[in-house]
Amino acid sequence: MAPAKSEFDVALYEKNAISALDQGGKKQLDSLTALAKGGNSDSLISFWDQHKKPGISAFYAEKKAKKDISEKNYLNAAYRYFDAFKDANDSLEQSYFVNKAIECYTEVLKINPENLNAKTDLGICYAESAINPMQGIALLQEVVKKRPESRECTVKSRIFISKIGTI
Repeated sequence: MAPAKSEFDVALYEKNAISALDQGGKKQLDSLTALAKGGNSDSLISFWDQHKKPGISAFYAEKKAKKDISEKNYLNAAYRYFDAFKDANDSLEQSYFVNKAIECYTEVLKINPENLNAKTDLGICYAESAINPMQGIALLQEVVKKRPESRECTVKSRIFISKIGTI
């Protein structure tokens, strides 16, 4: 009997995704990987987005964000990690992806503390993952109080807060 996994292995996750590709996809990936070695990972991010693998595209988006630090780059990684968290098949994947989303949203807020979309999504990450639900609720309430006229942020925040019965 194999021992239980104790942590998520993103390299194995990517290897499994690659093995599921058809020959054309594998050839395309080989070409894009060679291009990415020159420093441009945008094509790999797009490739994995097209193949509905947000966890892998997030991995490359985060690498890009670390190399070229910007609010936009960290947001791109955070959105993908959050999508991967929602699509995760097991608790190890969920934990890994939500923690990476939290890291990336935190970086966004270091760059721009007024990014209410990032603050809303960070709050939802904390609350949905049960990592720190009260911190998540506090962030969501802060968004609602700070800018009640911001429809997108406050609607997401109010819906989530109402699901858990606090506001």
